[in-house]
Amino acid sequence: MKKLLVVLILLTGVFAGTPAFAAASPLDATIQRLYQAILHRDADAAGLDYWRGESQRLSSHAVSAFAASHLVAEGLFTSAEYTAQARDDEGYVRDLYAAYLDRDADTGGLEYWKGKLQTLPREALRAGFISTPEHRALASRSFNLSVYVPMDFLADMSRGLSGRAPDEATFAAWSTALRTQSCTDLLARQVPALAVALEASSLRAGSDAAYVSSVYAGLLQREPDDAGLAFWVGWLPQGSRAQLLTGFLASREFQQRAWQLVPYACPVPPPAPG
Repeated sequence: MKKLLVVLILLTGVFAGTPAFAAASPLDATIQRLYQAILHRDADAAGLDYWRGESQRLSSHAVSAFAASHLVAEGLFTSAEYTAQARDDEGYVRDLYAAYLDRDADTGGLEYWKGKLQTLPREALRAGFISTPEHRALASRSFNLSVYVPMDFLADMSRGLSGRAPDEATFAAWSTALRTQSCTDLLARQVPALAVALEASSLRAGSDAAYVSSVYAGLLQREPDDAGLAFWVGWLPQGSRAQLLTGFLASREFQQRAWQLVPYACPVPPPAPG
């Protein structure tokens, strides 16, 4: 009887595609899904180990699995392997649907996002998909969408501005600021200094449109609207990128985002932004 049960267990694993006792963890399943959606293959052992380790490092700093998954996707989309695939606009949009919405593109959505690529660089669309209610609803079934808001704030800003996860020195500096700085100093000095440092360490390079899009993604967590992109790209020849970053940091939209840090860092909050 025991032998029969063992055989049945093993057969169940074979027909399911993996041994019954080796079910993938939620983290591994997410990494595998992103490999298949973006690189169109299963994760190799080295890649799986790397992203598992990076996700665990982020988790050790209280970054949510939701924010970490965006950094995995960003790493795969910006990899040499993905670039070598030379996906056309339709293929790229289909990859975004698979990565962020876990489904095929519908006809209307495919045409909408392809149209966006007439004015926006490709990285801007990643921020657009991340900000959709459908993506958040999908992720909420697998992840706690936030573990500790200040660390997700840092991770999201780093992804948008620099194209990568924060390093250990950045995590340490941000943790110290959260523990020791006054709320006014945190919002007025530490957050802008963090943004400037992340922008300076950026892996991104390219056109003014790409730079503007990275600032939108890093500070506002969305893709640029057409009017905003046109305005800032037109403004840059008479200004500088540093001035543009400063302008975004002072914007009402960013200040309202930064306000979410207040409950975690300010025993006596300052006046809310207007």
